[in-house]
Amino acid sequence: MAPRIQSLLVIATRISTTGLLMGLLAACSTPKPPQELEAARRTYDAAAAEQDVEKYAAVPLYEAKQELDRANSMWDADRDADQIAHVASLAEKRVEIARTIAEGGKARAEIEKLLESRRQVELEAREKEIAELQARPTESGMVLTLGGDLLFKTGSSAVSPGAQAQLGRVAQFLNSNADREVVVSGHTDSVGSAERNQILSEQRAAAVGRYLTGQGISASRIATRGFGASLPIAPNETAAGRQQNRRVDIMILDAGEKAAEHVLARP
Repeated sequence: MAPRIQSLLVIATRISTTGLLMGLLAACSTPKPPQELEAARRTYDAAAAEQDVEKYAAVPLYEAKQELDRANSMWDADRDADQIAHVASLAEKRVEIARTIAEGGKARAEIEKLLESRRQVELEAREKEIAELQARPTESGMVLTLGGDLLFKTGSSAVSPGAQAQLGRVAQFLNSNADREVVVSGHTDSVGSAERNQILSEQRAAAVGRYLTGQGISASRIATRGFGASLPIAPNETAAGRQQNRRVDIMILDAGEKAAEHVLARP
């Protein structure tokens, strides 16, 4: 090989080797990000992968991302390690806040789920109690009708022992449902004067109201009224019809409805 060519090959080899070494040195000399920034990146990535954080704390997680992006931009720009460490620390703190909020949100969601389940159980229990009372639905609430012969002796307004069991179930329902109020309406058949029947119907409704208050129901939750013979549900020409007309209706109002708005008289 000619001496000149050999010399050129040696020079080329040296240049190539020098370039490679310089590249390796440059790579080795590239500084690593501060530990705080690397830690903040790991912390954020882990939190962002958590379903509860994304669901319940999206806003604080986004704020943490903004701080992390700011720290990354500072690293790319001037690499002021102290300032980058400070901003990275802020990012980590916001991630901690996001996780705390997420834990609270999840806990509240679980509590609400339990409360909803409890409300459903209570609603089903109420419906069962009303069904056991054999009450019928109306626009204002459920109405339970008790025949006069079961409640009172003829011409009397004293509640009979035979009616106490059924009225006891009404009282039990009201004690279990403090948001319910009742309107008690007394009715008679057409036998006797209108004045006498009106008074008797009011006395019978009031007697039922007093019985309920005696079972622990506040008088403010009970309203009574009498209609005499004005609202028959059967013909008064027969004994069977008159027996049906001698009755007391107990209207169990819907939750939130006030008995005082229906009538003014109370037991």
